Amino acid sequence: MAITLKSDGGFVLDMEQLMRTVLKDTRDFGLCHLPNYQTSLVPDTADAWIQSMQFKPAMFNLKAPFMMDSEFRARQANLTSGATPVAVQSESLFFPQPDYFENRTENITTAFDGDKAVEDAPTVSQKKRKRRRREPELNEEDGYLQSATADMVSALPNYFTNLLSKDMDNNLSYRAVSTGLLSAEKPELETGRCYDNLLSHPTIVSYGLERYIIPASCRYFSSAFSDVDCLLNDGRRYDFLVVDPPWDNKSAKRLKKYDFLPEEELLKIPFKELSCEGALLALWITNNVRTKNFVEERLLPAWGAVKEAEWTWVKVTRSGEAVCSFSSRHKKPYEKLVFARMGKRGEGVEAVADGKVMVSIPSAVHSHKPSLYEVAKMYLPERAECLELFARSLTPGWTSWGLQVLKLQNTRLYEASS
Repeated sequence: MAITLKSDGGFVLDMEQLMRTVLKDTRDFGLCHLPNYQTSLVPDTADAWIQSMQFKPAMFNLKAPFMMDSEFRARQANLTSGATPVAVQSESLFFPQPDYFENRTENITTAFDGDKAVEDAPTVSQKKRKRRRREPELNEEDGYLQSATADMVSALPNYFTNLLSKDMDNNLSYRAVSTGLLSAEKPELETGRCYDNLLSHPTIVSYGLERYIIPASCRYFSSAFSDVDCLLNDGRRYDFLVVDPPWDNKSAKRLKKYDFLPEEELLKIPFKELSCEGALLALWITNNVRTKNFVEERLLPAWGAVKEAEWTWVKVTRSGEAVCSFSSRHKKPYEKLVFARMGKRGEGVEAVADGKVMVSIPSAVHSHKPSLYEVAKMYLPERAECLELFARSLTPGWTSWGLQVLKLQNTRLYEASS
């Protein structure tokens, strides 16, 4: 569920609570009966257990900003000795200080090489020995986002927790979640086939040795991009389409965590055939200027969509600290969400408000985005048909398509709530 702050229209997202909402939703969407499939349905007595499932706490146990272990040790050593760390890429220590933005100690960004890790970062007393490279000044947008994030964090003191230095580690349990998922056997789903759960409550299915939670009244397809036409063969049109493409970027190539898709291929997505008149499109994009220009100048026109609004998702730690510096030259602590409209907006449907800022603790699973299940309702018609493309999770009442469509439904990521 989203926590709305009326002062500026921004809101803080509790991704754990959002998933609990997704799993417990039991609305009847009146889906037609679709082909059945082999499934291990749990007995009725287990329904309460499924609906009590939540992501494991470790999945959001992000204590410190993203950094290498050697950098983290240097930071901890400086804090313990009382010296001011200068080789830290975060915006503050472990939580925003009251006067932090007015009296900021200048940080120095240091590039760390995995094969040549620096064990000890320079302190203030040593900085004269090193030639320092200043961080760039914050541009207007980054300055605003930094300030807006700090305001929202300070407005929710019970939501974000100040962590003591002795309780810190470099996100060991958080990182272990993603590592554990790598060993999961990939489900063998028939390419282009429509799978579904027509029940009004979630259930569990087994594929091989792995088990997956399937939300109520949802449908899903698994296929490579070359077989995206399976959605056209399905014959449905949608009021809301969420797209999180595997963008071609340096990070994707370096980390090798997913196969990227060339931009030219994205132009081929048949949005005109998949969308209703006045449908709303939500597109996640990277912070790359070239990518943003491509989206606005070529991609949206090719899809027949007109940009309506742009939101920003800022990623923070448990204490509300940005996961990396807003002034970093290489990586920003936020991602962009572009909303576009396919044709004329329906009567009584609100236009998406521009400039909203979302703040949340990111999931340990790479590229896991906040669910738009709750926050987009006000901009859609009642009983809207919804589709997520390049999905890696399922949503009740929605249709999902992607090559890893069940990845975040794996029971390895969940536990029963107390």
